Amino acid sequence: VSQSRYLNIKGNITYVNKKFTEVSGWTLEECLGKNHNIVNSGQHTKDFRSNMYKTTVKERNIWNKVVTNKTKNGNFYYVDSYIKAEFDESGRHIVYISIRQDVTDIKVKELEIQNQLSATNKSNLVIEFDLDGNILFANDRFLETMGFDYIKNGGLDEIVGINHANFVTEDYSLS
Repeated sequence: VSQSRYLNIKGNITYVNKKFTEVSGWTLEECLGKNHNIVNSGQHTKDFRSNMYKTTVKERNIWNKVVTNKTKNGNFYYVDSYIKAEFDESGRHIVYISIRQDVTDIKVKELEIQNQLSATNKSNLVIEFDLDGNILFANDRFLETMGFDYIKNGGLDEIVGINHANFVTEDYSLS
């Protein structure tokens, strides 16, 4: 079930469904008439919000992004948001309609994986090959350890496409 909420042009909440109240922790009575910033996580830039306005009001298109929001008790949650501006017969902007799918579990797993990969990349030598053994990527630690100066000599550019056999003994490369 998706979350739904309607906002007037000032950003004040005029409607929310039950799923919104379950995820955000705000009751219908607590959020009606309040500014939508009650769920603002502070994680998005001004440009992020400006892009939503430009897309929905100026271009009259549907805006879609994953938004980080904050529950009533301060925890973050993530919603795949579709926002559309509605206009009256004279073309005056009258309301925003937002349909959102809670993707918190997926986003939390994604962040955990990113953190694990980042830690691995910082503490280990990492090199990636294609099926033929040609180098596709190597991290800074690998380049430094193997004597490539990443900054001065282009490091990664210097080894991409080279076969891994160039870095091991002939016996090992044949194994």
